[in-house]
Amino acid sequence: MNARVPRAVACRGCLIVAAAVLFAFALAGHVLDLTAFRLRWMTLFALFAIVLALSQRRFGWRAAVGGVVGTAIVLLTVNQLLGFVAGRILFVGGSGLTPPLGPGFAGGLCCLGLALMVDAVLPPRLGRRAVIGILAAVAICLGAIGSLVGATPAEMATPSGWSQLVRMRPASGIVLVLVGVAMMACLRSALPPIRDAGRSLQEQPEDGAGLAASIVVLVVVLGATALAWRIATDTDRANQDAAIERAVERVGANLGLRLREYADLLNGARGLFAASSEVSRAEWRRFATAVDFERRYADVRAFGFVKRIADRDRADLTDPDGRPVAIWPDGERDQYFAVAFTLPDDPRNRRVLGFDLGSVPERRPALEAARDEDAARLTPRVDLIQEDDPVRRPGFVMVVPVYLGEAAPDDLAARTDRLAGFVYAVFSAADLVGGAREGELPMNLRLYDGDAPAPAALVYQTAPFAPTGTVKRVAISRGGRLWTLEGQPSAAPAAGVGDRDRDRVLLVGVLAAIVLFAITWLLAGNRARALAMARSMTEEWRRSERALKAVTDTAKDGIVMTDARARILYVNPAAERGFRAPPGSLIGSSALELFAEEERPLYERALRRGLHPMEPGLGDHPVEVTARRHDGSEYPAEVTFSRWRSDEDVFITAIIRDISRRRLAEQELERRTQELQRSNAELEQFAYVASHDLQEPLRMVASYVQLLARRYRDQLDADADEFIGYAVDGATRMQRLIQDLLAYARIGRAGKEPVPTDAAQAARQAISQLTDVLREAGARLDVDLDCRVVAVPSQLVQLFQNLIGNAVKFRGAAPPSITIDARREDAMWHFRVADNGIGIEPQHRERVFAIFQRLHTRREYPGTGIGLAICRKIVENHGGTIWVESEPGHGAVFHFTLPGESEHG
Repeated sequence: MNARVPRAVACRGCLIVAAAVLFAFALAGHVLDLTAFRLRWMTLFALFAIVLALSQRRFGWRAAVGGVVGTAIVLLTVNQLLGFVAGRILFVGGSGLTPPLGPGFAGGLCCLGLALMVDAVLPPRLGRRAVIGILAAVAICLGAIGSLVGATPAEMATPSGWSQLVRMRPASGIVLVLVGVAMMACLRSALPPIRDAGRSLQEQPEDGAGLAASIVVLVVVLGATALAWRIATDTDRANQDAAIERAVERVGANLGLRLREYADLLNGARGLFAASSEVSRAEWRRFATAVDFERRYADVRAFGFVKRIADRDRADLTDPDGRPVAIWPDGERDQYFAVAFTLPDDPRNRRVLGFDLGSVPERRPALEAARDEDAARLTPRVDLIQEDDPVRRPGFVMVVPVYLGEAAPDDLAARTDRLAGFVYAVFSAADLVGGAREGELPMNLRLYDGDAPAPAALVYQTAPFAPTGTVKRVAISRGGRLWTLEGQPSAAPAAGVGDRDRDRVLLVGVLAAIVLFAITWLLAGNRARALAMARSMTEEWRRSERALKAVTDTAKDGIVMTDARARILYVNPAAERGFRAPPGSLIGSSALELFAEEERPLYERALRRGLHPMEPGLGDHPVEVTARRHDGSEYPAEVTFSRWRSDEDVFITAIIRDISRRRLAEQELERRTQELQRSNAELEQFAYVASHDLQEPLRMVASYVQLLARRYRDQLDADADEFIGYAVDGATRMQRLIQDLLAYARIGRAGKEPVPTDAAQAARQAISQLTDVLREAGARLDVDLDCRVVAVPSQLVQLFQNLIGNAVKFRGAAPPSITIDARREDAMWHFRVADNGIGIEPQHRERVFAIFQRLHTRREYPGTGIGLAICRKIVENHGGTIWVESEPGHGAVFHFTLPGESEHG
């Protein structure tokens, strides 16, 4: 049993078991609604794995099931991909068997579904297995990259860049890799083993070979791609973190600049008090107008003066309308700091007129510090009564000490004694942070009043921070307070150079992995095919070698192969039998020893000069030599030499044939030929002499019989007259027969040589000798001859005369019509003599040319039956041929060929 079969069965069994487990988990997930485990997608894999397992079995409905399920998977996953592009799922919701999938996972599933469709519909001759392998490789690439890159649910929910196309949960990526590898394994296990090396190359396995090496290359390149992507991602993330940190620092610096501007405003107002013994509300408004307070300091909610009061009962504080105001919280102190006037003059600020700023214990340290250090100081967080919005209510108060009519004394005791009060500025933390963040990255900011971010110290935040986002922190020290500022990007940064670099690394890496996988697979397949071809060629060579050995071993002629030094390398059994040598005894010896002494130079010339240029008798035709047997005896042989090369070596093959029997047969044939020639010559001489010598006595007998017939006719009885008539007729026919036989025997013995002869003139002479016969028969002749042939003129005339005479003799009821023409065919002239006579039966077409052969009785058509035999002998003696074409009742056409004049010209 083939070893591949159990592995294929085991592979299919594992897939079926895995499919059943996946299907069970999927069913449990649907029934129990185990959404936390995200098991719904396993249904797709269960169906896919079942069809994949079944696809390796030779069921008749395999293609239908694979095509249907593959099409369903492709439609569902394409729907998910289109939903990713369009921003929503197109025609399937987010529940049931098809929950929304990530784009990377959907792309891998789409490749596997396409592989099922290809396996179902694409013919094997179009590279079906290669296409399936490439699609499986793409799925493996997506799964491997997705597993290495990874993605959190938040990242999958907020896609950024084309790298999102391969982002998926690591478990999903691992499943894609496992299913893709399983598909390739099944693909390989389904390949037929190489059992017949002689099969055509198209039947050899092309896919699956080198699968392990291809997957290793794929994994290595994908790992390198993931590493490069991770490095690019970390670098980009570090750059983003640095950018965020710089942005937060710039916001903090802007906060410090804004606080400095507030301090400069207060210090300017301080100069107003130093230059006057008393500052009224009107002077305060003029100062605010001079510094363009409403435009430059629009975010300051209150800008005013806090008057120092030693005795609160004697305080003369009034509002802008002149009505006394005083807000004295409970408690007795040495001095009070009541708000005397403030800008902007609006109802919200009028509510604080007369308010004792030092009544709040948390603020008194800031006032004392400003007095003692003679500098602007910030109070802790305050809730602004100018704001109704709880978010914008937290704020701060900046104070600067002022002295009427003089600058600040240098002595601390003097400053305490001469202190007139404080100028102050109230601002909202929201306005302060909002003005400082203009032009920066879109960020969420938090401001803490303290050196550590604590919920109790939070003053203001633009929006809640994401729990997984990057947070940068910076410390701000101004006005005797230490603040903490935190920042976090409020949205994903726009795709920039870093994102493009990461996407480019990912795209190039995946493409390179797929290309290298395909190249490795193709090279491995080519190697497998090359090995199969090598095995096939080796087996073919062995078969050819066995066939060649069988041919040479069974050959009747001896075959001897030597090298360039005439050393024998191979001898077939026929040669060993011919030379009467023991088997193997001639190997290694000199081939010259196989020939007689006088024949050895011939073989030496073949070795020395080779066969290019070829000497006469060497290689072009067999050469008759005298061979020498192992026992020293000699025999005639015929040798054919052939010279050939292999690389730089020269070899000579000699085919040796024993012609002893042929020599004996040739000698016997020569002897019999000579006897036949002598017999023919004697027979010819006898026929000539007999026909010539018989003429005289026959002529005498015929004369006297004719004399008896004339003298004694009617004098004897009727029987005697009849007998005499028979004798006269017999003597006459015998005389004509002897004359024709003499004419036949004379052909070829006349001693005349063929000469260029005008065929038309010969035909005219023949016609002139038949004038009376032609006139009597009323014959019509049509002669179209314009050629000269090499022939004996008298014989050519006799040839035409016999053929024309036969046409007249064997005529039908109509008057004879005879046509004579000729055409050139290479070196010969082809003549035609056609008539409208009685014709010849097909079975008699050859017989009419035999001597003394007649097809009719003498009473029907007189003659000796030797005329056409004379025609054949004339034509063949001139090197031509003669034949007839005829049908009974349709006349006859006699053809003959004669050499043209140019052949001898």
